[in-house]
Amino acid sequence: MKITPARYLVIAISLATWCTPFQVTASWAASNTAQSLTVFNCDGRYVELNTVSGAKLASGLYGGFVESQSRIDGCSIADVLDENQNVLYALLPESPRMDENGEQRFQVAALDAKTLKLLHQYELPQSQAQRPMLFFDPARQDLLVAMNDYGIWQRLAIQSNGALAPSGPAITIKEPFPSSPAPYIDGQGNMIDGLHILDSQGRLVRKIQPDSILDTALQEKFASLTQIKGSPQHYYGTIPGTFAGDRIAFTVGWDREDTRVPSAGVVVYDLRAGRAISSFFSTFPVAPGYAGEHGVPSLHLTPDGRRIILEQYDWRPSSVSPRTGEESRQSRFRTGMIAIYDADTGSLSGTVTMGPAHDDHAVGRVINFSNDSRYLYYWFDKRLYVIDLESDRVASTITLPDGFDPAAVVSGQ
Repeated sequence: MKITPARYLVIAISLATWCTPFQVTASWAASNTAQSLTVFNCDGRYVELNTVSGAKLASGLYGGFVESQSRIDGCSIADVLDENQNVLYALLPESPRMDENGEQRFQVAALDAKTLKLLHQYELPQSQAQRPMLFFDPARQDLLVAMNDYGIWQRLAIQSNGALAPSGPAITIKEPFPSSPAPYIDGQGNMIDGLHILDSQGRLVRKIQPDSILDTALQEKFASLTQIKGSPQHYYGTIPGTFAGDRIAFTVGWDREDTRVPSAGVVVYDLRAGRAISSFFSTFPVAPGYAGEHGVPSLHLTPDGRRIILEQYDWRPSSVSPRTGEESRQSRFRTGMIAIYDADTGSLSGTVTMGPAHDDHAVGRVINFSNDSRYLYYWFDKRLYVIDLESDRVASTITLPDGFDPAAVVSGQ
């Protein structure tokens, strides 16, 4: 069996928190002429659609679920495509509900890539209180499972028939993990976990200090966003916003409800070079945090780390109290416009506008990117937009079946 790193699929879906904004990693590495899209819903359903016409080609339930659920506690999928066996590997709960102790049994399942039916399964050794994580290791061509509150790593070898088996003893993590919402394994087998780089044994290799990112030139460039003695201006800190492709996009300035910052500074840090490679002032306000605040992040890197996507948003009241008629606190609502930047140079490539929205409270968010980083799948005002990042235009607009709130999009041939 052969698994080619350029042909793998990685999706990370937390269905326990779906139907709220979140960060997802990659998608199926398909050619630019892919004719179908498979959209995963947050209740266990999927639908396959023609990319051009939007016509439904197939639909059903994925991963062995026998009925759709309004909420699937702790369900996570992280899939790897074996191009010879046509198999996806997925982390799934054995039951959609937790037991009386708040725990679940999980299994790593091998699914048919076309039908999403179970072919093989490897049951994790004990119940889990925290949802495990599943990663594809491109350096070793096997899988890595983080379990037991992410304190234990277990490598699983992919056997010739597509089944899985432990490739060695479990490893106890030496560092707290994860420290970011979207850790991943790089081409050398290291775990890139936000500002931490861990080796294959979970030992800390390097930690990036945010305050060290701004050298003298960058401090001078972003002086309007840093604290100046005797001035009302504030220093908001250098905040890591998004991670991908061995790069980190930091922001100087963070737009909040009580502290509006109309334009942040964005700094792209390259892990391999060990330095900042580009910087620019954003076209839109930026919300880079992962502190549970609704509507963040609005800053995204493509999987290859070559492009930065900024989502435009407006501050609007979340709702109006039916009892008092008073407006609630304000929240970020996407406008259906994105700005695309070149991460290598910091230059603005273009903007794309979707919509218009039917109302002021339309939901918008990045779903995920194609693995080759050419396409962005964006959900706005109950429509799925396929955005071509090479031409900076909307390639397709697709209406999904009623009740679909997409968790991930996978492109295929």
